[in-house]
Amino acid sequence: MKRLVYALLLPPIISAAAASPMKTVQTCRLEDGSEATLQAQYDRERDADRFFVTMDGKTETAFTDLPDADYFGQIALSKCVHHVLIFAISYGAPYHKGVVIRRTAQNRTTQRIDFSEKALPAVLYLGKSETELLIPNIGYEVSSKYLLYRFQIATGQPEAATGIDTPPANTGFEVIRIQ
Repeated sequence: MKRLVYALLLPPIISAAAASPMKTVQTCRLEDGSEATLQAQYDRERDADRFFVTMDGKTETAFTDLPDADYFGQIALSKCVHHVLIFAISYGAPYHKGVVIRRTAQNRTTQRIDFSEKALPAVLYLGKSETELLIPNIGYEVSSKYLLYRFQIATGQPEAATGIDTPPANTGFEVIRIQ
């Protein structure tokens, strides 16, 4: 019986031993005064980092759009621009998996955009009730020149990006070049 208990407990212990302590990659003070912190934890078995985000005293995995998936990789982009945390990891050539986190002072709603593309984001559009992210379409999964991800406070993030050939209009948005 003791052997069975040890056999059941051993894999989590070994797995935990393979992971290093978490380190802070980027902290961003959001517009409402709160903070979002990106953290990485190195996993020796995978020779890659696993990522977490801490907000409001809670830490969760960085990529929450696919709850059954666990992403490991290396940082490809990590910035705090105009009170918005944006990051992406290289997790398997040629793709980047990333997140945009924004919280405005007006409504304190967390606006979150999850993306996965071959190119890194180029432009961030910040509106009063909407956040948009423009990514060059180098993968040609669609025939458009760009992929536009958006989060609207009223509806959230659509399931897929929209393919467009010209950047969106600047009207009503603060436009920030990311790279």
